[in-house]
Amino acid sequence: MAANVDDICRSLETTTLSTDVLSTLVELKAALSSVRTINLHTVVSVSSVQKLFGLLNTDDGEIIEECCSILKNVLLAWSPAVGLDLFKNDFDIGLKHPSTTIQCLCLRQLELAGEDDQTLLNWDSARDVIKTVISLIASPSLQVAKHAQNVILNISRTNDGVDFIYSSEMLSSLQEVLQTDDTVKFRVYELIVHISKVSESALQKTRESGLLQLLLNEIHKDDILSQLNCLELLSDLGMVEHGIVFLDGAGIIKQIETLLSTSSTDPMGGLLLPGLIKFFGGVAYFYPKEVFNGNKTFVNLLLRNLTSEDKNLCSISVQTIGLIAKTIEGKLALEKLGNMFIDGLQTIGKMVKQAPSDLREIALHTTANLIHIPVPEQTSDNCKLSEKWFDHLDPNMLQIIMSIARQPFPELRHSSHSVLSALALIPWGQKRLCEFPGFNEYLLDRSTEKSKEAKESKYEIVRTLAESPTSMDIFGSPYIVQLKAYFLQGPIYVQTESQVAFEGD
Repeated sequence: MAANVDDICRSLETTTLSTDVLSTLVELKAALSSVRTINLHTVVSVSSVQKLFGLLNTDDGEIIEECCSILKNVLLAWSPAVGLDLFKNDFDIGLKHPSTTIQCLCLRQLELAGEDDQTLLNWDSARDVIKTVISLIASPSLQVAKHAQNVILNISRTNDGVDFIYSSEMLSSLQEVLQTDDTVKFRVYELIVHISKVSESALQKTRESGLLQLLLNEIHKDDILSQLNCLELLSDLGMVEHGIVFLDGAGIIKQIETLLSTSSTDPMGGLLLPGLIKFFGGVAYFYPKEVFNGNKTFVNLLLRNLTSEDKNLCSISVQTIGLIAKTIEGKLALEKLGNMFIDGLQTIGKMVKQAPSDLREIALHTTANLIHIPVPEQTSDNCKLSEKWFDHLDPNMLQIIMSIARQPFPELRHSSHSVLSALALIPWGQKRLCEFPGFNEYLLDRSTEKSKEAKESKYEIVRTLAESPTSMDIFGSPYIVQLKAYFLQGPIYVQTESQVAFEGD
């Protein structure tokens, strides 16, 4: 078959668009299907691949589809870095083709090259290609634009890559794309935020480029949509600590505090509330004590909106509490709120019990964060706090969680497993699970889950108990031995039974 592939590849050398190209491509695709990836380099030559790229110079959709399908496979004959070096001119031509199929093929190869060991890549030699990629951020196709963003982001994961993207030539291309329209402008802003999150050094270089300041200026505009998009991106930047430090130093947090304090009197302020709460939730994740002591407006809005009729505002508030509660410092800050937070816990408990499915999922994940205590931080006080909150959610919360875990709704089952995993990590939770009728049998029964995701989330409960330093004393040795066997078998395991039939005389 290898010889057949070689013959067909050689035939491509003389193939023209006036001959029956499509049948040759179909024949080549069939022949290549029998060639293992590790052997591709022995049957596919550089010139054959270049010929395939040349055949893309057509508006025949069938030829484009077949060519792209073959190229996607044959390019595996070389590492992404080597492929970029060999075919960068072909990639540049393909990126400029009007077909989004061809553009996505070339962009995906460049994404892979960026994921490769970047010390081997000389992006400077591919300047024209990367400039074309930057221009595609403005593509009418969202798929093409997203791939283009990913290529630039992958390049920017190293210091040399960031320097290359913010070199005068590339920066000029980014600034040009920025002028396209508001939609494209925020695609560029989204990209620079992702680059800034990579490292403190990347953020500093983004600031020096001037692009970050352009984003920060959007928060002062009268355009409510621009403010909303800006808040969303600043919230994302605030999810890394060096991002929060920068925003604080630039005075942005103070400016957004002003927006929050005037939101109740501003006719359009209500539209900004979800973004404002999400932003300060990110700040509170890193600095809960400071935020809770210094921004009572945020705290009051956060808890008040748990009962909001605005579904989006309600879900953002629940998620934000879950984010803050991920750390012990966040839990202690929430605990100091006293009865107003206890009321909030009871509201979240009601959501777990009877809210619409999407909100129940969020409430379940927040519940898991509220009670989760890492083993190194399982002091007596922290464990008592976690248990107290669990009881305030609902006196029968474990029964509710187990009921959800048995319902035929995959997303809810998956979310309930996150709560059971949090319980399985902590001694008081282990005791309650062990004493709950049917839990031990449920956990060992692999037949309860059908989807891969549910099997894996249930396996996480098993893993947690199997590795826990306290589970043996609570569940007993025989049961933990069974759990460890389950753990060693992995999440996807089917027990086979050998059956031998005996026939009597």
